[in-house]
Amino acid sequence: RFKALIGFGWTSLANGGNMHRNVIFRDNGDRARQVVPFTTQAPIGSIDPLDLYKYLENYEAKTNGAVLALAHDGNLSNGIMFPVDAHSFLSPDDEFADYGTWDLGNLDLSEAKTDDMLQYEYLREALKNDLALEQKFGANPYKFGLSGATDSHTSLAPSPILYTPSS
Repeated sequence: RFKALIGFGWTSLANGGNMHRNVIFRDNGDRARQVVPFTTQAPIGSIDPLDLYKYLENYEAKTNGAVLALAHDGNLSNGIMFPVDAHSFLSPDDEFADYGTWDLGNLDLSEAKTDDMLQYEYLREALKNDLALEQKFGANPYKFGLSGATDSHTSLAPSPILYTPSS
């Protein structure tokens, strides 16, 4: 089965730090057509992720629909994707935690990467941080699910999905 999704990409470069989100509407075209995609250019858009979230809330209130935003490429954010007040270094006890890290800089390479930024960019740390923040504040700001694919922008998964019907 193939299911087409209505959505758009929103990419804010806050001082070169990538704050990309994939925005996916759960609804059909009748609801999604009631709004235009949120951009990063005024007057329709903003580079502030909080403004994107207001847009999403307004969409749901206006249409009685549902929409979600998926954080994407936090490793190009130079530590601004998943911030917390204080944290230890990126998974120091896991020998595989450094695989695939982007340690050059932000998305446009206008700011060099420093080791202290890594702890606020990667999913593993965000998952650990969200549990600590929920325990501390009673709310989980990073409660999220996961999806996996390449970053080729082709909508193709990295390997074929095998399906064997039951007999």
